[in-house]
Amino acid sequence: GGPVANSAGPRRHDSRRDGGGAAPRKGGDNGREPPPPEGTYPM
Repeated sequence: GGPVANSAGPRRHDSRRDGGGAAPRKGGDNGREPPPPEGTYPM
């Protein structure tokens, strides 16, 4: 987990929610999913 812009709620270190904080989007698999088009952050 990590402090990402689209973090779900106060739990900013939950890797299952924010994709590990290594990616600009929520991934679940440590943020290995490809990033979405610029400006799109799926909730």
